[in-house]
Amino acid sequence: MVFTNMATAVMLRAFATELFPTALRSSAGGTLALLETLGAVAWLFLYSRAMNRFGDQKLVIPILSLATILAAAAVLLVPETARRELEQISDEVAATRDTNAP
Repeated sequence: MVFTNMATAVMLRAFATELFPTALRSSAGGTLALLETLGAVAWLFLYSRAMNRFGDQKLVIPILSLATILAAAAVLLVPETARRELEQISDEVAATRDTNAP
């Protein structure tokens, strides 16, 4: 699990530099770190609850690993940035911020 978590963190950090313009990169990095921590806490909590209920690690780990399918589906929610310059994406973000400003 440790190696899988480390590999995921490396890949997500690489994606973050490609997905987010410079103005949002630090916010995206902070959000990513927060979500990684919450995910680890949630997995450990669910693991302990499932072990108390089922008592067999051979059953609990495959059930909890189904969350990987949800994570793979979440990739579909990431905006497509292929063949687009970061400046173009930055302009879209700036326009969104301007319309949401109080």
